[in-house]
Amino acid sequence: MRRGANNQSERGQSEVIGIVLLLAVVVTLVLGAGAVIIADWQSQTDQETLVNVQSNLTATELTLQHMGGESLPPKDVLVVLDGANRELRLDDSGFNGTPARFKAGSSWEYSSFSPPLTGEVTLQVFDTAENTLLHQKRYDV
Repeated sequence: MRRGANNQSERGQSEVIGIVLLLAVVVTLVLGAGAVIIADWQSQTDQETLVNVQSNLTATELTLQHMGGESLPPKDVLVVLDGANRELRLDDSGFNGTPARFKAGSSWEYSSFSPPLTGEVTLQVFDTAENTLLHQKRYDV
């Protein structure tokens, strides 16, 4: 290493190169952390089933309408009537609807309530494959 007139060392590297390298390290770290955070967030949001379900419940009849979203096999759709102590699946023999799938535009009806429902009933529709609540509504029948 040579010393100049003011007894300062003369280096072969520039300060600009050091700044550029430090900036490259910081950008790489920020991009890596951002990719991990976004991947984790996306995996959490991809797990839920997205279905728009409408319902109508009377003392003797239940109607479920699939208004849009993912198509589901009937065996994975569980209907819970809290207050009436009943659980039904769309593939039960009492349901009338599209046999292969619970899909957009399909309507399923159940009219085998014996005795008829009375009082306050909370209707809940679940996707059992994903353990997701698809629909919930309270009725006074």
